[in-house]
Amino acid sequence: MTMLDDDKITEIFFMVDEFCKEYNLAKQVP
Repeated sequence: MTMLDDDKITEIFFMVDEFCKEYNLAKQVP
């Protein structure tokens, strides 16, 4: 496994966090 720099880890973390928010909002739509 390659080492990722902190900036990339942070960027990916926020991308995943945003995706989860969008996904949860979409699930709530009847």
